[in-house]
Amino acid sequence: MANVEGLVARKTGKNSRTWYFRLAVPLRDQKRAGCKEIWQSLRTSDQATAIERLPDAIKRAKSKLAKKLNVGPLKIDATEAPIRTLKSDDIARLSVKLADIHYLSVKERDFVQRAALFDKAHADEKSFFEGRQVPLPPAAFMTCCWRMGNDRSLTF
Repeated sequence: MANVEGLVARKTGKNSRTWYFRLAVPLRDQKRAGCKEIWQSLRTSDQATAIERLPDAIKRAKSKLAKKLNVGPLKIDATEAPIRTLKSDDIARLSVKLADIHYLSVKERDFVQRAALFDKAHADEKSFFEGRQVPLPPAAFMTCCWRMGNDRSLTF
């Protein structure tokens, strides 16, 4: 039989052995994974059967490693770029930066809207104070949130 990388026979009893697949964890990931190897039992003592079961065992071992590293499906291939994950400090800095960008865009839109409203109000002050340029709150809002004062003025 051919020698397959990662296929290992372990002695399980006095006269018996079981085949396993051994996935070596890359050196850069060993600290995060907390192990140097991941073992997956092929549940057979026959080498031919072990070779048949090997593809499924490889998938299970890679899946276990991905869970230990807290990443998506893991592809161990020398031709691919290494997987990069964001650290909590990176996520915090990114969140603050995104919040700042959002705040500035909202502030700018608000400023433009207020300037346009000011121009309209300045052009026709009577229609502004009658509520034709900026709609007044709906009647339901007026009745539940505003109270009529003795002088017939609205108070909040």
